[in-house]
Amino acid sequence: AFNGCKNLTSITSEIKTVFDTGNDAFKDCENSTLYVPRGTKSQYQNTKDWNTITNIQELYYDFSAKNDDGVTIYYNIVSEVDKTCEVTSTVNKVNFGENNTDDTYRGVVNIPSSAKGYKVTSIGQRAFANCKNLSSVTIPNSVKSIEPYGFAYCRNLTSLTIPKSVTSIRPRAFSWCTGLTSITSEITNVFETGSNAFYGCETATLYVPRGTKSQYQSKEDWNRFRNIVEPGIPGDVNNDNVTNITDVVTLVNYILSPESSSVDETTYDVDGNGTVNITDVVALVNIILTNN
Repeated sequence: AFNGCKNLTSITSEIKTVFDTGNDAFKDCENSTLYVPRGTKSQYQNTKDWNTITNIQELYYDFSAKNDDGVTIYYNIVSEVDKTCEVTSTVNKVNFGENNTDDTYRGVVNIPSSAKGYKVTSIGQRAFANCKNLSSVTIPNSVKSIEPYGFAYCRNLTSLTIPKSVTSIRPRAFSWCTGLTSITSEITNVFETGSNAFYGCETATLYVPRGTKSQYQSKEDWNRFRNIVEPGIPGDVNNDNVTNITDVVTLVNYILSPESSSVDETTYDVDGNGTVNITDVVALVNIILTNN
């Protein structure tokens, strides 16, 4: 079938149930590299005429698929029964040091919730580790776990949103992502992460759901962050945890005499248009009326 294809340097076989080929199917292809599915190398080594090729290497992924942006993402199957999979890499990172660079993923990567009929339920171990040209990742709500070193040493990753669906973050999942400035966690049932999950990320601002700040401050490894911020109550310009007529009085007094206040002006910018004036009073009154 491929007799005499002397210029072949790479052959990728997706066949998992290996069969004998016809005689001399790969004659003169001995110097090629044969890439085979995970766990099948020994089958190929013991099967005619595949064993004509001496350099047989197992792939580190089960399948690949392009997302809606046209970016190729690689997956391992977690369960054929449940039809679940995890994001993985194209290279073996078992002994992958911090000085290595992996270009499997770069730029902006939006992980889909499913691929080729499999639900994406986890980010596999070291899947994005050392992808130093990676700048942004979107994790879908289908993901429940982020495995060890899932994003270690992604130094150009600047922001991250962790969906509410995640219930497990393993050791050093985001260690040494020193470029992170903003992490938004949508998790409301806060759990302890694996040790040093955010090691080296202490200077990033962690944004958390309203009412959960104390939970994050008491849980490893979330409590590593020096600045944990939860959203305030809309219209609560005097920070007494309730929005009512006293906030209107505070806002009007500020508009009449802004120089007398030591509070940042953004606190009074209720409508978020960058300036503080009568429109903010109208917006505040509408919040009060809506709440009532």
